[in-house]
Parts: sequence; structure tokens; C-alpha cells
Amino acid sequence: MLVATRQNHRTPLLNAHFLAEYDTILLEPTWTTLTGVESGVPAPGGTARMDQKWVVLVGRSLHERHTQLEAFFRAGGVLVVLGNLPSAVYWSYDHLDSHAEDLTETHRWWSDYAGPIGDLHRRRADGFLLGSGTGPLDIHEPGHFLESLIEPASYSVRMPAREHLTPEITVLATNRVGDPVAVEIPVHRGRILILPSGVDQIKVMAAVHSVQQSVAEVVDGWKLPDETEVERARDERLHALRVERDAAEKALSAIRIIKQAAVSDIDAQRVLKYYRAGTDQSRAIKRQMTDLYTMVEILEGWCGGGEKDVETQLGVSVKRIKKVANQPQYDYRHATTGPPVGADVALIDAARQDATSLVQAFLDVLYAREKARRDASK
Repeated sequence: MLVATRQNHRTPLLNAHFLAEYDTILLEPTWTTLTGVESGVPAPGGTARMDQKWVVLVGRSLHERHTQLEAFFRAGGVLVVLGNLPSAVYWSYDHLDSHAEDLTETHRWWSDYAGPIGDLHRRRADGFLLGSGTGPLDIHEPGHFLESLIEPASYSVRMPAREHLTPEITVLATNRVGDPVAVEIPVHRGRILILPSGVDQIKVMAAVHSVQQSVAEVVDGWKLPDETEVERARDERLHALRVERDAAEKALSAIRIIKQAAVSDIDAQRVLKYYRAGTDQSRAIKRQMTDLYTMVEILEGWCGGGEKDVETQLGVSVKRIKKVANQPQYDYRHATTGPPVGADVALIDAARQDATSLVQAFLDVLYAREKARRDASK
């Protein structure tokens, strides 16, 4: 079973959470512990033909777990693997002159992170060698925190000889003829521990978790003077930013309350209604210009008279909109003899821009009046 110390979580690998959620993972790579399937799957070292859909699903799931290991190791995770021989499941069929197959095995998804051991496993399938035995084993790292747990353990698999391993791989223990049976491999901020299959799993997980906690406490508790100063400056700056942000949010909220009250006026709602319709370019130009003209009439009434009143109070002329809407040759609001003439596109665009300027100025005035009214009532 997969065991994770952070949540004391035991479950088949394919049912586990996102792997980076765990501090430590104990993995016995067999099909039963990976998938939860107990019958019909091959034992370590074996191969079996299985249902195509099941093999494909398991292969995709293991590939996803492979990608999650990157985040797991970068977060300082420790993967404890109980060494055994790989086993494979596959599907295949032959039809006329065609042949198809797919094979998935228990070790490939994680051994890519195991340096030369994984490389040998991919190339020649001998990263994990047949051969089992019982302790006592020869300890090569006296004082290692797992020494007392490794020494008496039995093993189910051997690993490549020392000459095939790179310097960063630490051999923790060998059998009596010098074959590595326990190794430690650094991966990013984390590590892989490949241990004999006969170790006491509960004690190993407790020891690994204890070491992780003590290392974290030492690192997290060690502060440099420069680090402390930068943290202080950061916290002061963040506090100032939060104060500024809260003040800005409060000011924006006050503005939007007044803005909402201003546009709730019936005339404002009608102006906005005709403006939206008059600038909706999915509608016929004739309908657009008619609606913009209606909008202008509402604004003229609101300003108390005619064109000059609008221009005086809002600072925008309505003449271009009215001229385009009233030209009889365009056949918008008025008509004349002969075929209608299409208005110039640039002229129509200019009228729309005038309408936008009118509405913006109108809303600005409404806001200013509402704000003044509220300020006077305080």
C-alpha cells in the first residue's frame, strides 16, 4: 500500500491525492498496491496479458503520477521504495497483417527519477536484479538514521554494481557479496530511498518523518540578520500597501454608491436605453439614428430647451446627430423623392462618437449633482 505520513493515508497509488500533498510516500511497487486489484495480476517479476481498457487506463494513470513526482520532490518529499522485481501487464491483438500492443510495468513511472538505476532499467531491464536473501547486511553508511532498520532486513532484489552508479547515489547496504540492496538518491530537494523489502515499514516511516521534521525545524528556525531585515521591510511595505488598498476600496465604494443613485433617475435610464440601441451596430442604421435622435430630444428637455441649452450644460453639440437623422435624402426620419442615399460611414461614426460624449457628460453632471446633494445633507 501507499502510505503518506502527513495525512496517515493508506490507499492504492491510483486512488491517492495529488502526490505533492504528501511529505513521505512508502511504495511497494506491485500491481495490488498500485491499483488495489488483488486477483489476476502478475506477481513481482511476472508478466500477464490483461484487458485492453484496464491496461490503457492504468498506463495513463501512472504517467500522471510520474508528472506529479516532479512537484513532490521539489517540495522536499521522500519516496521510500521497497525493492522488488518489476512486473508488467499488456494487451495485444493480431488482425490480418496488423499487430498492436501496449505494455505497462510497475517501476518505470517512478524509476525515471532514480538516476543510473532508472536508466539501466529503461535500457536493459536490469536496474533491478533477480536475487533475494536474508540479513544481516553490510552497512556502508554507519550512523545513517535507518542503519538499525536496514541491517536485519531480508531483501527481494539487488541493484546494479557500484561501478554502474554515479557519485550522488549513496549505497547504504550490500549483501555479503557486495551487491547494493539499499541506496539513497537525491532528487531536487527530496530523495528516493530504495530499501530491502523486509524492513519494518512502520518504523521506517516514523524514522523518515522524524528526520524530515527535525531538518525543517532547523532550517525554518535559522535566521540571518539580512534575512530578518528584508522580512521586516517586506512586512512594513505589505502593511502600507494593505492600508492604501483598503483606503482606495473605501473611496471606490463611496463613488459607486453615488454613481448608482445618479443613474437610477428615470431620465438617465431612458437616455441610456436609447444610447445602447442607437449605437448597436447589429441594427439597421435607420433605427440607430432614430434612437439617437430620441436620446437627443430627452437631453434637450432635461436641459430645459433646445440645442444651445444642451451644449451650454453638457459641453457637447447635438447638431451632427440631428443633421444626419433629419436629412431627407438618407430616408431616416424624413424622406424626399428619388432613391435614398446612403450616409457617409465616417459621418455615421462621428455621430456615434458625439452620442458617447453626450452620455458621458450627462452622467458626469448627474454624478456631480448627486454628490453635491449628499455633501450638503451631511
